[in-house]
Amino acid sequence: MVAIVVLYKIVFWRAISLEFLQTHQAQWQIYYLAHPWSAVFIFALVYIFLTSISFPGATVFTLLGGGLFGRVVGTAVCSVASTIGATIAFLLARWIFRSMLEERHSERLKTLREGVARNEIAYLLSLRLNPIMPFWLINLLMGLTSISTLRYFWVSQLGMIPGAILYVNAGTKLAHLKSIRDVVTPSVLSSFLLLAAFPIVVRLIMTNLAKRIPRRADSSDTSCTR
Repeated sequence: MVAIVVLYKIVFWRAISLEFLQTHQAQWQIYYLAHPWSAVFIFALVYIFLTSISFPGATVFTLLGGGLFGRVVGTAVCSVASTIGATIAFLLARWIFRSMLEERHSERLKTLREGVARNEIAYLLSLRLNPIMPFWLINLLMGLTSISTLRYFWVSQLGMIPGAILYVNAGTKLAHLKSIRDVVTPSVLSSFLLLAAFPIVVRLIMTNLAKRIPRRADSSDTSCTR
């Protein structure tokens, strides 16, 4: 982990900055037009690698995907690559870094495990739609819960599509962006927070309905016997 941090500071810090991507966007677009399949493949591999080692630069890279490939291709490539990378990070946390993560994030893990125990799908979907919880931290900590790898993959894929659409769409105007804050405005942030709460609210409503229906059925059976 220390080696990854050092690598990030020395080698990739500038490479994932907004200014660096804007400077080289035209050159990369020329390559994409000449070699579309190769460009998509290389981009996806780099994206998967950065995500799998929990690099905190996925947002900027998603903007680049929009700037290079446009809305449709950019959203498809970024959402799939981010999910594959997230799943690799999930597996690394589960099988390699478990003891270290449990020691450092014991309090967060307790809350996370309780939420997963209540409902894996609703809880993970809510986390994926939440713009405040760091993407890379979700990948690592979810690996220490009881959720299966397959379920983690498809729920993550579903939950990350709205964010991918948002950042890829903003990336189509990459050259004009001054800061990431231009993308995540207060109104957008509020919308995502409401969206993140939606799965939990639906789950609570369904649970309450499920509890009431048997009671009504029992009361109707009792009245019939009388």
